[in-house]
Amino acid sequence: MEIDVAGHPLAGLDIVAGYSYNDIFVSKAIAGAGNLFKGDRLVNNPHHTANASVFYTFTRSSLKGLKVGIMGFYTGDRPVGWNNTTTQPDRMFFVDGYTTLDLNVGYAWKQFSVLAKVSNITNEYNFLVHENYSINPIPPRQFTATLAYRFKYGK
Repeated sequence: MEIDVAGHPLAGLDIVAGYSYNDIFVSKAIAGAGNLFKGDRLVNNPHHTANASVFYTFTRSSLKGLKVGIMGFYTGDRPVGWNNTTTQPDRMFFVDGYTTLDLNVGYAWKQFSVLAKVSNITNEYNFLVHENYSINPIPPRQFTATLAYRFKYGK
């Protein structure tokens, strides 16, 4: 189940939020060595995820063209490793959920724009785990910036 909402309650204000509930498991299975069993939960799939962003673009005053925003992402607890119904010892474990926050600021003037972003501002420490036990940390706090020029075509 997924729910997304978007709104623009004031001029220049953009709000987007989403939530999903995921209960993914094997509903049908073919018996055999190495196959999943009916009822096995698929790994690396959290029950809950959510996101929200709020952006404001100044449309008046000397700040016209300035855009600021914050984005948050939540990934819930999730089982990782290998489904364990066919092996002993148990090869599945759980990774705690985490939340990251990103800050954005940008400015547009004529055909030029600059955008700067600090992602994972709290420097949250967590992992992405793939079925073969490939364990990678989520990206740490980062700063990125983009400078762009938009060419005009035609008249």
